[in-house]
Amino acid sequence: MSGWDFSKRQTAAWDALHEPDIREVLYGGAKGGGKSVFGVRWSYLRAREIIDTFELTPTKHPLLVGFMGRQQSVDFNDTTLETWKKFVEPSELYEIRSHLKEVVIDDTVKINYGGLGDQETIQKFNSAEYAFIFIDQAEEIHKDDMGMLRGTLRLKIKGRDVLPKVLLTANPAQCWLKPEFIQGKSLPHRRFIKALPSDNPFLHTEYIDRLREAFSHRPELLEAYLHGSWDDVAGHDRIIKERWVREAGDRHFWGREQRFFMVFDAARFGDDETVVYTMRNTDILDEKIYGQKDAMHTANLIHTAVVSGVRWQDHHYRI
Repeated sequence: MSGWDFSKRQTAAWDALHEPDIREVLYGGAKGGGKSVFGVRWSYLRAREIIDTFELTPTKHPLLVGFMGRQQSVDFNDTTLETWKKFVEPSELYEIRSHLKEVVIDDTVKINYGGLGDQETIQKFNSAEYAFIFIDQAEEIHKDDMGMLRGTLRLKIKGRDVLPKVLLTANPAQCWLKPEFIQGKSLPHRRFIKALPSDNPFLHTEYIDRLREAFSHRPELLEAYLHGSWDDVAGHDRIIKERWVREAGDRHFWGREQRFFMVFDAARFGDDETVVYTMRNTDILDEKIYGQKDAMHTANLIHTAVVSGVRWQDHHYRI
């Protein structure tokens, strides 16, 4: 592996990505597990493997073979790209063309990079044909974005298919990664490798102690960031814990029947959606999900439902 030292967990992720039946690897878990370092080094080495396998030679127009990214381009530039510069060494191995957002290797192949929140980057996906993808902090991106990326894995070289590979790194979060890679039985072409700081011999010797001190007041975050637990994560932007949802589903109610509307977030702009549930106790009778409508639209919807013949034993409007 180009003479670079890899930890035990990084080696496990490397081996999984070289299994012919494995197409996607989630290398996720605790902070300090060496996820981003592994991601940038694997991307470089994957590009080198393609050069060697297909006996490619330098050209005026390097062949596009892969994509590296995060949700926001500025985050990729400030963190992941800096990790590339530091850990993919020596710098003579590649050329970063920042004005084109690409890394060129041996004047032979190139890797696009950017943010999935950028319209310029998204437009490239319409015609892009990649052999591999590396997404850093994949918990930030949406499932639709991942579907769009998967649709670009169709590169052929010299008339031969290139085996597609996807590497995702992530910190624990309540997101689409859990059902696709961790919970239950994931698809056989996917593999989850847990990243742990205790398995990273390259960390600062005091890092784990500082982590324990920093999150001693948030035991669920400490479990996630130190031990890589995905079980009950609730970050600064998440109020409802997954454990609470599971416990609510197990509760039973007795007594007179109630009905009520439950409305979350009248979403007027952006990609957010308004969710309106008509419920009988804890059972959902009807749902309406839509976006980019103002609060009056939602208020009229509720009012119309009430006066159109629905007999409510109790009225509870939660907005």
